[in-house]
Amino acid sequence: MQGLIIVLTGVVWAVGVVASTQVYLATSSFNLVSGAFNGTISVLNIAYTKTVIVYYSSPSGTWSSANAIHATYAAASTNNYETWTYSTTTAISTALGAGSQYYIAYTVSGSTYYDNNNSGNYIVAGVWSYTPYASVPTDGAQLRVNSIKLSENGTTVLSGVLWVENISYTKVVQVCFSAASSSTSTCVAASYQAAASGVYETWGFSVTSSAIGIGSSVSFTYTVSGSAYSDGPYVLGVSSLPSVTSSSTSSLLASNTATISTSTAATSISSTTTSATFASTAQTTNATASTASVTTAIVSTVTATALTTTATSTTATPTVLSFVPHPEGPANTVPALVRTYSFETSSKTLNGTIWVRSDDVAVSSAFAVGVYYSDSNGIFLSSSPYVSASLNSSITSEYAGYNIWSFSSVISSGGIGMHFYLRSGTASNGTYATNGGDWYHYRVFPPRRTFQNSQWLGRSIYQLLTDRFARPLSSPLGPYDNCTTGYSSSFCGGTWQGVVERLAYISNMGFDAIWISPIVNNTSTGYHGYYAWDFNTLSPQFGGATALSALIAAAHSQNLAVMFDMVTNHVGISGTGYLTYYAPPINTDAAYHSYCVIDYSVFNQTDFEYCRINSVNPDLNTENSTVVNYLTSSYQSLFSSYPPDGLRIDTFRHVPRAFWTSFLSALGNPFAIGEIDSSNTSYVASYQPLVPSVLNYPFYYNAIQPVFGSKSSMTLITSQLALRSSYSNYSNLGVFADNHDQSRILAITGGDTALVRNALVLTLFTDGIPIVYQGTEQGYTDDSDTRLPLWTTKFSTLPSLGFYQFLQIMLRARRDVGLDALISSQHNPLYTTATVHVFSRGPFLVALTNTGSSSGTSTNYTIPTSTLFSGKTLRNVLIPSDTIAPDSAGNYYITFLNGEPKVYN
Repeated sequence: MQGLIIVLTGVVWAVGVVASTQVYLATSSFNLVSGAFNGTISVLNIAYTKTVIVYYSSPSGTWSSANAIHATYAAASTNNYETWTYSTTTAISTALGAGSQYYIAYTVSGSTYYDNNNSGNYIVAGVWSYTPYASVPTDGAQLRVNSIKLSENGTTVLSGVLWVENISYTKVVQVCFSAASSSTSTCVAASYQAAASGVYETWGFSVTSSAIGIGSSVSFTYTVSGSAYSDGPYVLGVSSLPSVTSSSTSSLLASNTATISTSTAATSISSTTTSATFASTAQTTNATASTASVTTAIVSTVTATALTTTATSTTATPTVLSFVPHPEGPANTVPALVRTYSFETSSKTLNGTIWVRSDDVAVSSAFAVGVYYSDSNGIFLSSSPYVSASLNSSITSEYAGYNIWSFSSVISSGGIGMHFYLRSGTASNGTYATNGGDWYHYRVFPPRRTFQNSQWLGRSIYQLLTDRFARPLSSPLGPYDNCTTGYSSSFCGGTWQGVVERLAYISNMGFDAIWISPIVNNTSTGYHGYYAWDFNTLSPQFGGATALSALIAAAHSQNLAVMFDMVTNHVGISGTGYLTYYAPPINTDAAYHSYCVIDYSVFNQTDFEYCRINSVNPDLNTENSTVVNYLTSSYQSLFSSYPPDGLRIDTFRHVPRAFWTSFLSALGNPFAIGEIDSSNTSYVASYQPLVPSVLNYPFYYNAIQPVFGSKSSMTLITSQLALRSSYSNYSNLGVFADNHDQSRILAITGGDTALVRNALVLTLFTDGIPIVYQGTEQGYTDDSDTRLPLWTTKFSTLPSLGFYQFLQIMLRARRDVGLDALISSQHNPLYTTATVHVFSRGPFLVALTNTGSSSGTSTNYTIPTSTLFSGKTLRNVLIPSDTIAPDSAGNYYITFLNGEPKVYN
């Protein structure tokens, strides 16, 4: 072999780029000259003994332990990386050549890391081959790739074999490919070879084209009897199963065990291969997703799991189930040909709207759009029903280049639990759009479940302000416009219908409960819901009776419990003649305590209960039987018509204790979280006998805020945990890092994202019921953002700071171990210093630090766990390549990088 053979994978790093991504190692350069192999590697500068080895295969892809080159340290380079080099001393042309693969392994402190995104080998140009499904597939898929081979020796040839289901129908099997940097695909037909088994046939393909090369994308499609299936896309030169990508930020959860991955290109970091399955017995798709602890990666992985419950489930079909799966609009990097705008089911009717490109040559008079749907079990048959769509000239799309098409039909089979997907193409060939369109399944959700007090344990709550969370898409104010009043007291237009349309944004993040604003009728300045004037009627600004019922039904259909905020302490801001403003019977002097205002600088329980929380909010006289009966009967009536699954009670300590026992009993003793805004543990704990749960303000004020805000000693966490016995049920407490009354956690930390992630991990894995406030996932930072609307973000699931994706990973980890594992375990401190806190809870080993994002590499900490994890090798759910194994004494060793938290299991 003569000359220079260049490895063409598109993943060759400059040292400066490596440093910005915080990976452990990356290739700077490599080449093959006359059989000699050499190159340079950038290795993270950590003061531990390292071993760096380059492994390589033969041209035919055969690996041998003898085919290894030890790299040697060369020099300290820039950006905290060292330069290592490797080179063979003699020609090795018989062992290495065109078609060979190689990768680099880096071992330090018992952990091994790999180059090339930790997930694949570099390919020496010449011949590349990959066999994703060497044996007959066992996953029931209609189409799978047996093998792919790319030969670049003179003429570029792409060839291979496919597994295609063996059924007696006319089939069309195609291979579609693009150039490495092009979105334009060319398709050619594959040809039948033989019946390989009773389940599959083999089909072959061979394509000669100068447009194909390393980096090209190749997909395979199979159309039969009006149904289409696909496998891919595969990227030539990457030996891994294909990613399932979509611009959808809110795909419906495919089934109780489905995983949907959404990823976009990101700076290379440690990654792992994850299997994702779309729940249809007809089709299974594997996916590769990257997960990361650094915010330059844009990855979201959502796993749907059925709610585990011992309560009796109701099977009544919700009146209406509606959903807007693409709030961001129809276009992506490659504009979608078709995309679902909205859909709903009402009894046995399925209807919806679809965006369809109006400026695409494929959309002609013969173009057809519609949906196929399954039975209630998600099974598609060759005779699966089809509903056609038609152009709806009465609706104008807000997106240029798109028209709105509508469909509606009585469902002949299926219903709750069924799946459906879009069909698009010409009436004659029945092809399906794959250019960013909706080729995956949507699922009509299962019926609601009932929720009992005990079932709040293990849940995670997303807190939203109804007026500031989401405007409906049909809002005359516009669904995304700025709230011109900003932080002022005016209503901005958020409604319950807006929440319905964005529920998937919440459930796809991984939450299984929402806390919404108080539902009663408020004064003109009561946008937050805490300024009631009539407790008997619903807020007209939020949408009224039909909208609230629809929200409860839609939330339950997505297995989201609904928590109502509520107030009994005070009414809205008063003015001249205010008594005539309030609804009877709270329009008399007797309904209120005498005027006085709480002095919060002095602890005076009498003032807390009998004075105003501020100068303008009249304090209800909750010892007056008329007032008590009015509040009780009002909430009984409302909650009977619009039953919540739980309550959050505002200003709980400002109402005399004697009120609560009879009031909550009259409501059926629901699960409720009381707000006692105090840092005093014994004082807050004294209220828990009156209510199942309280917000854990002492933990917030005495641990979360100082530890991550001012970097106070992390021993404050263990000090608070030592007081757990003060509460009658500590595991029931609501734990949070910020809320609508407190500064944003990103503001508290001075904008340090690593500190925010540590605070969120503590919130999610310590004892209690975690609560995350809207906007935290979008990186809202200063105090003026505390109540700003969320819709200005357009509900991005890929925000620049990566908190939405981070919460997805963390909430998925909580859910994957099951509720029982968290409910039955406690926060167990293992190792604490001023800057480090490591604890276990159930199957998790959680390592936190408050050193911050500029701290670099922290000391290797020894964590004694004895037999706690039974000698198990633990994997960091944030960076799965980060694994730790115990020594003979059961100790684990943890190193922090740039102040990032670690969650092992």
